[in-house]
Amino acid sequence: MLPLISSAYFHDFLESLGNGVLLCNVKGEVYAANRAASEILGLPGPAACIGRVPGELFENLSNLPDFLQFFDSMAAAGLPGRSFRATLSRDGQEALHLALSISRLIDSGKLFGLMIAITDISDVVSLHEREKRMLRKYAELSLEKHDSLRHFADAVAHQLRNPLMAIGGFAGIMLRKRSGDDPDLPRLTAIVESAGRLEEIVDAVAGYNALSLGGLAQTPVASALAQAVFSLSQKRPDLTQAADIREDVAAADLPLDQSLFATALEEILQNALEANPTGAIHVTGRPLEDRYLLSVADDGPGVDQAIMPFVFDFFFTTKARGVGMGLPRAQKIAREHEGALTLASTPNHGTTATFTLPLLPVRPAPLT
Repeated sequence: MLPLISSAYFHDFLESLGNGVLLCNVKGEVYAANRAASEILGLPGPAACIGRVPGELFENLSNLPDFLQFFDSMAAAGLPGRSFRATLSRDGQEALHLALSISRLIDSGKLFGLMIAITDISDVVSLHEREKRMLRKYAELSLEKHDSLRHFADAVAHQLRNPLMAIGGFAGIMLRKRSGDDPDLPRLTAIVESAGRLEEIVDAVAGYNALSLGGLAQTPVASALAQAVFSLSQKRPDLTQAADIREDVAAADLPLDQSLFATALEEILQNALEANPTGAIHVTGRPLEDRYLLSVADDGPGVDQAIMPFVFDFFFTTKARGVGMGLPRAQKIAREHEGALTLASTPNHGTTATFTLPLLPVRPAPLT
């Protein structure tokens, strides 16, 4: 190995490499280098590297002490696949981002030196920084757009509410004064029903925008589930009186706004009971690493795969009397808990809605 390293062939080989290469003896002194290394280090040529140690060659390297410790540890016991990243400042020139790797040179089972490979990753780092800036800008624009749409929806809902109440109210008064054989009766009935339908939509939009994440507290999953079942039983006794809700929920305390999360869970339970009013609803909960999976499954007809991509869209519903804001509302509540809500369904085999929630406390944030 030693004769090969000292040969002209080997030096020509070093010069052909695109990355910088420094060969050091066991004392850490450089005895061979290529032009790429000297250019990266801002030196006039490979000869300027010879006889110098890493502490001199990399004196302008950020966190130099850490690199020298890395160099010494690799000299003592090489760890394959390890690399060191740092920034190299150069007089009058733009700083370089470098990836430095160190390999032990062994001949006949004996360490005779170290090779430092220097890769200039400035372009890659610059590209990543540009991508990060673009993503941040995109997130800011998306947030602004979302906030603008939310305010617009609030304004529209507010402007529609009073005229709708007037239309529905006056039509209702006129309807009550008409006899059963009045020819205008069907028209007035249609006006009252349509006004009521529009009021439901306005209320749903206003309710979605008004969702607010309160203080988070470590809450037993069973407590949130019990609140959701009780609330649903008060609102829809027609669904819950004969309901067969089977619970298999592992005990766990989650960081929740209990009332808000119970609202989302209530929506999912209601959908399951409406899909399968006479069958069993299975509620299961299990921790998985740092998350908790809470699922509500029914044995109903399932969701047509053709409409699955749209189930979380605003105002999308297959119900004869429905606004189509329940699932978007539940999904928003899950996201504000730093979690997610997913839906899986197989035709004729039921649907499963799954909340994936953090087990550890999360930073409370306002809904957007």
